Amino acid sequence: MRVAWLTLELLINGLEIVLFIFFTSNRLGVREYHQAWVPVYGIFFFIVLSCVNWLASSPIINAVVSLILAVVFGLLLLKGSINERIYWPVFVLTLIFSIDLATSLIFVNVLNVPLSLILEPTAYRFLLMVLVKLIQLTVIYLLYLKTQSRDSISTLPGWLLFIIPALSIALMFLLLSGETLIRGDNATEWAFALASLVILFLNVLAVGIFSLMAHQNKELIRQRLKLKQLEMQSVFQDELKAIYQEQRKFRHDIKNHLQVMQGLLMDKQYEALTVYLDEICAAQETSEAPIQSGNLIMDTVLNSKILFASSRGIEVKVEEAVYSRGVKLDGMDLTALLSNLLDNAIEAVERIDDEEATKAVFVTIGPRKSYFMVRITNPTDDKVKFDVHTNRWISAKTGPGHGLGHSIVGDIVKKYDGLLQLNHQNGLFTAQVLLPITDS
Repeated sequence: MRVAWLTLELLINGLEIVLFIFFTSNRLGVREYHQAWVPVYGIFFFIVLSCVNWLASSPIINAVVSLILAVVFGLLLLKGSINERIYWPVFVLTLIFSIDLATSLIFVNVLNVPLSLILEPTAYRFLLMVLVKLIQLTVIYLLYLKTQSRDSISTLPGWLLFIIPALSIALMFLLLSGETLIRGDNATEWAFALASLVILFLNVLAVGIFSLMAHQNKELIRQRLKLKQLEMQSVFQDELKAIYQEQRKFRHDIKNHLQVMQGLLMDKQYEALTVYLDEICAAQETSEAPIQSGNLIMDTVLNSKILFASSRGIEVKVEEAVYSRGVKLDGMDLTALLSNLLDNAIEAVERIDDEEATKAVFVTIGPRKSYFMVRITNPTDDKVKFDVHTNRWISAKTGPGHGLGHSIVGDIVKKYDGLLQLNHQNGLFTAQVLLPITDS
């Protein structure tokens, strides 16, 4: 009989671990190349927890060990920010513990069963175990369905995330340590049951609030992206107007030039005519846009960014600029793509304090087999690092527009089924975009 109960308790521990791993792994995702370690850690979790239950039959020690193992699991194997990889494992275990505690206390009070009967191998204890697991399964699965959007809570302050779990854990430890005080005191038993329900409610409510805040933050970022795209479109239109005005001015001036040249020709001042023609050609060369890729929008963006960078003492070296007609990229997206990549590169170079460092941005744009490639390379300072957990580069840049550039680029690349590659090596940051070329 004792072996059967021991086996049942081991299965219960295993089920709780499976619930925990299922929710956290699906909520955050498992880090790349670490999927095979998830079942291994689950077995390790199960063995350690079973040994603790066997050697020390204390619910507090059991809870502490479980929390430590859960946090280690999150830090080692899950994706996301540090806050997320700590919060979600702690939240899930707190939820499991609070359901267990609340159900047990309510079960004892509703059925008016002595607490000793659910602590010993009896039918009451078996019924309670089944009831607890059913409730845990239901709650975890419902939360799993409600959190499928995976809005990141990493932007929320850490103190806000952890204040509810910290208070819940402290209150549960208080309830567990006072377990012997509630035996035979019906009023206290109900008070403890109510406290357990409050813990459960607060944690579920907190997740709902955090998810709502994360969703609103995501929508705010989207609005900022749209605003920045509209600003870029406005700037691009102004630059097109400037080009048009330059062309009108040139057409107006050419009449005057022709009259002067006709006068010199009629007076047979051939030497003066030659000098005048040379001056006109030289002036025309300097007024011509240095970039002529075959696409007016691309030329306008590149030429304007070259002038913009030059005004800040930064050279933009265009190694190749050839537009592919097979790219199904509309004008607004092309403007946003190039502008954001170049703006990010120019801003990164501007932040370099070393006066002797090369302040230049290298641009390569053109077809590569079946892809249209945009590659921007720039030197950076030492304040750039790659976060392997969020799979993105992090800089020291702050402000309301921080991170929007690459977000816009990422959205455009995703829209056209392309590929965005970011790399930082030997002090050089490279952003490379590959967009598929379709048959024209």
